[in-house]
Order: sequence, then C-alpha cells, then structure tokens
Amino acid sequence: MKFASNHRIRIFALIGIFLVSFTTAAIADVVIVKAKGTKANGVFAHFSVFANDQELGKKYTNCAFEEYSFNLPFPTEEIREVKIKFDNDLTLGEEDRNLFVCSITIGNLPTINTMKGTAKYFFQNGKEQEYHGMMGRNGTLVIDISAIRFCPDNVVLSSQAQINAFNYHCIKGSLTISGNDIVDLSPLAVLTSIKGPLNIKENPKLVAVSGMDALVEISFLSITNNPLLERIDGFNSMQKCGGIMVSGNERLKTIKCFHTPNL
Repeated sequence: MKFASNHRIRIFALIGIFLVSFTTAAIADVVIVKAKGTKANGVFAHFSVFANDQELGKKYTNCAFEEYSFNLPFPTEEIREVKIKFDNDLTLGEEDRNLFVCSITIGNLPTINTMKGTAKYFFQNGKEQEYHGMMGRNGTLVIDISAIRFCPDNVVLSSQAQINAFNYHCIKGSLTISGNDIVDLSPLAVLTSIKGPLNIKENPKLVAVSGMDALVEISFLSITNNPLLERIDGFNSMQKCGGIMVSGNERLKTIKCFHTPNL
C-alpha cells in the first residue's frame, strides 16, 4: 500500500511540474488581484493598484471573486511593494459598499494570500486596521513584496520563537524543524514551496504536524523520532513530493495528508 501511495504522489508531481511551467509563462510581468465587492446605490466597490507607488490601473468589482490583471511597466524583479486602494466606500440605508481582496499574484512569484498576515490595511487617516479579508472603509492595503520574495537556501528552525517569526513563502534548499520547545507548526502556513527535503525530527513536545496546507512541493518528507507526536494532517495542497519517511514516532495514531487516507 505504501508503494501504491508513493506512486500516486509521483504522478501528481509530473502534473504539477507541467502546470507550473505553463502558468509562469502566462503571468510574467503582470499583477493579478483576486477581489470582489458589494454595491450601494447601484455601484460596486472600485479600487486602484500601485506598484512601487506607480499606478497600474483601476477596476470596478463584481459580486463574485474575479481575477483582475494589471500590466507592469517594469520587470517583476523590481517590485518592492504593492498597494490596493479602495476609494468609493458608501453606506446608504441597508446597503454597504465594501471591497474584499483575497490574494494577489505577481509575475512568477507564489500567489500571496492577503488574509494570512501578508497585508497591512490602513484607513485614509493613516490608522492601521487588522485585515480579515474585507476593506470596510476607504483606505489602502499594503503588501511588502521585498519581504515575501526572498527565498533562503537552507533553513533550520530550532525553537518555537523562530517558527512564530517565519515569513518566507519558499525555501531553495532544505527545511529542518527540530527543537526542545516546538509545539505548533501553524505559523508555517505561509510556506508554499521547499525545493529540498522537509525534515521534522526530534521534537520532544510536538503533538501534531498540521497547518502546512499551502505547501505545494517538497523533494522529500521525513518525520522521525518525535516521541509525543500523535497525528499528521494537512499538506492538502501538495502536488509534488519525491517520497515520504515516517518512523520512530511511538504515539503516532493518525496520518491524513495528500488526500491519501491509506498513506
């Protein structure tokens, strides 16, 4: 059964490689904003997009999420910051005009989920408001691309504090998670790609491996010698994985990942 499961994963890997190559060519030098709006007085929410403070264009939304494309006047590599400005807020009786932005995609960078701590929302008066997916008043959503673009080669996370501070979307090499006080991996939810292996080992307090649902590819997954580990779930977006090794986890009861219940 393990062989059959790994075999299916390798098939998904081939499909994933093809799709990524195709998509990258299609969205080069373009910013794509996925948004929707509500309307008041018959007019939907309207927004403008800026890259490095240069306006790229304006769009009216609709009642359903759509992808709005804006051409970049310079290479993707030069982007430092993207701003999305909501400028026609209106409340009229029971009608309330709002803007909802759930993600942006810039060139061949990983899609950025704006509801996972990657965006800051500022009212017109400059006051910052916690962003939960809706812009309820005129203001600006700011995404710092320079912090997101950088992908380190190899990363070792040896404490919960390091995991909490993690803010990379990709890793060019390997990721090793091993520390005496590590109990929660959910801050790694921003991570989409690990080109090398993912090693989760020798974490004496870790009870669950979960929360890594945005991860699309890793070269190899190894989960070993975590004495209190009881369950492995998540990895629901995984398309490419070269192999899996799970061993030395005495209390492990449940493995639910890769949409493969018999893995």
